[in-house]
Order: sequence, then structure tokens, then C-alpha cells
Amino acid sequence: MSIRGALLVWAHFLPSSACITEFKTNPDFLDYSGYAFKVARGEAIPEQVKEFFYMRHDPYVIQLTKYAMFTHQMLTACWAVGGRVWEVRLMLNQTLHADDGSEGLHTTACAPRSCRGHQVLQHIALKVITRDFDAVAPGRLRGVVRPLSSWRFVKLRFAIVGMGGCGTTSLQKNLKQHADIRFTRRDDKEETLFAPGYSHEYTGGFRMLPTEAQVNNINCGKPRCGPNDLDATKKLGLKNYMLYNFDFGLATLSLIDDVIVIALVCDPVDRLEKVMFWSYCQFSNTSRCGKGVIIDEIMKQTTVAAVVQQQRDHWVAAERINILYTLFRERAIVAHQSLLRDRPELLYRLLFRRIGVAPPAGIQYHRYNSVGGDRTGLCRRKKVLAEFQAELEPEYQQLEAVFRDMRHPAIPELEMRQTRCNRPRELRRSRRCINRRCE
Repeated sequence: MSIRGALLVWAHFLPSSACITEFKTNPDFLDYSGYAFKVARGEAIPEQVKEFFYMRHDPYVIQLTKYAMFTHQMLTACWAVGGRVWEVRLMLNQTLHADDGSEGLHTTACAPRSCRGHQVLQHIALKVITRDFDAVAPGRLRGVVRPLSSWRFVKLRFAIVGMGGCGTTSLQKNLKQHADIRFTRRDDKEETLFAPGYSHEYTGGFRMLPTEAQVNNINCGKPRCGPNDLDATKKLGLKNYMLYNFDFGLATLSLIDDVIVIALVCDPVDRLEKVMFWSYCQFSNTSRCGKGVIIDEIMKQTTVAAVVQQQRDHWVAAERINILYTLFRERAIVAHQSLLRDRPELLYRLLFRRIGVAPPAGIQYHRYNSVGGDRTGLCRRKKVLAEFQAELEPEYQQLEAVFRDMRHPAIPELEMRQTRCNRPRELRRSRRCINRRCE
């Protein structure tokens, strides 16, 4: 039996309730229901949305941003008529199945405020799916419903969005010293709501609207926020070092009014070398890792050009900075790691001012989460190091252009193509401070 054939049962009548009566007597509820609320990575935006926003020729990240704006507008339109938007996932079986053979039906329902979750699941959802006010289920339905909210109601002041391996842990821990700043995660781990692997990843895609519980968890640390749970005296921030490279997360984050995004950039060879080191040494082979021979083993099986291409997501920065500025404009702060390392007071003074807190007196800025020594052994292989730098020269040139356009203070190590191999302190074997302070 197809889904429409199973649901259009005319002989039964629904029990009387304010929820059902309100829904059936106000067509706006049905009009503001049934739109897509999720998108898979790389999935094309629906054609009707492209037409509505005139965005056929926009870059994908801009299309995602406009699509997120569309879902927000649908949410607020539902609220304006006295409704609440629900995410609906119906679990199907052999008797009740979708026409395309999928195991579940996913949609949104704009239901009157008087409706409860079980009423949305058992009665309202079917009317939305079939677009028929009189549709009745042949039996009790199984599924999940959740009330949705909007990214614009996340009360973030700033977000550290990357780049991994360039000092994001140090940045977070030093900012956290300020009495008027707090982060969404008390354990200093990566906030996953906006980033890859994040908690609103949904079957087949990512939510275009967060659930009410997810927004509350960010704002007050609980699924439900009471009047006394929101601390307006502190500026709220989040950190995820991979967020800069995730279009969906940046698109939804950009909808938050006045949020500031902060990105640290460092040498592309250093980032690539660090990835190779951790991919070999984070979980096993610690004795071999200590010998600094990883690069030799890697290069036995491949070429420099192949490694650079395979690990592109781990070193690319210039094009992602351009996306940050496209989405956030003056709300984006991008700094080179050398500024964090050599002139931290200048950088933190800027960040405190932009976040909206007074720079604290007498604060010490420390370095965290660093591993010194030979690591992969690349620094001892001068010829291979030069090949990596030559392969990444276009990225170096693009970074110079980006920093020049944003009027960043001069970056001698970028101009001279210096890596960690040019900093003797980085090569000290005794320097190993994973997830802790280095000095």
C-alpha cells in the first residue's frame, strides 16, 4: 500500500481537540508546513528556493546561507499565525511505506501552539504529508517529533572557527581567563553544533533549523532555559577548529546577528606536517614516531604532489578566508599564528575590544597543546621540505594577497617562507605539552 493510499482513510473521525480544530480551520498552518528542513553535504538546493532568492549563479555557500534564511522566514511566519514548527520523522514499515521505497518520511509541520508532540505525530503530520485535512492513519504511527527553533536565537558573541594546528587551543584557553567570557563547552572540547559530526546531523543530511533543545543547550547548557539560566553578563563563545572548512556550519553561523568569527592561520607546510605526524602517532606506533622517520616511510609510497592533493583540506586557507569575509565581512577577524606567538598582547587586546569586554590587567598569555622535536623528520629532509614548499607556493602567494588586502601587520615568516624548521625552540624534543600549558 502506498503512503497516500494508506493515509487517506475517510471513514474515521478524529477525536475533538483544540489542536486539531485550530489546524483545520486555519489554512496558514498547512501553508507553512511541509518544506525541506535538511540538506546533505553537497546536495543541490531545491529549485523553488533558487528561484525565490534569485541565486542560481551564487556559490554553494551563499546558496546555503539563503536557504537557511528561507527556513528561518518560514519558522517566523508560522509563529506569526500562532504556530510552532515541528520536525517530523515517521518510521515506516511493510504496511506503510513511502512511494520511493525509503524507510522514513521527513518533513516539518507548523501546528497550533495548543498542540502537543503526540498530536503532531499522530494527526497533524499525516495531513501535512498528504496535504489533506481529512487524512487519518490506519493505525498508531511510530516516529519522532521535535520542536524547531532558529540559528538566530543562539546567543553567541564570538566563534573560534579554526584553523586546526594554528593555535586555536591556546586562543580559547587564554580568552577563557577573562571573567566576562564563557564558552559553550566547559570541558574545552570542540563545540559540535555547527561543525562536521555535529549533533544536529540528521538522517541523510543536516538540519536547516536547530531544535529548541539544541539552541537552549548552547545558550544555558540545558535543554530548557529558565529566566535565571541565561547569564547576560558574560560573552558567550564557541570553538571548533574545523568549522572554517565547513560550508553548512559557516552559513548557519552567519545568521546570528553580531557574531564575530575568529580564525588563526599558519604556515601550510607546518599544518600539513602536523597532520601527517598525528595521523601516524596519535593512537599507535609511538616508538617509531619518536625516531623522526615518518616522512621517509610516507615518501616511499607516494609523491609530494600526491600528498599535497590528498591532504588539501588540512592546509588550504586562503580560499576559506575569502569565504569568511564573504559571509561575515567586518565581523571576521583573521590573524597569522606569528602574531599569537610573538605579539600576543596586541592580538588579545584587539579580540577583547571586538568581543566587547575590557582587557584584563596583569593577564599572562600561555601556549598550549604543542609537540616539539623532529616529529615526522621533515625538518631534516631539506630537499623534501623544499619540494613541499614549492608545491604549496600558490597557497603562499594567495595568503600574502589576502593578508595584504585585510591590512594585517607584516608577517616576515610568511614573506620568507619560514616553517617550524626555522625556529630552534620548536625542535626541542623536551617540548611536549598535549592538552596542557607548555610553559
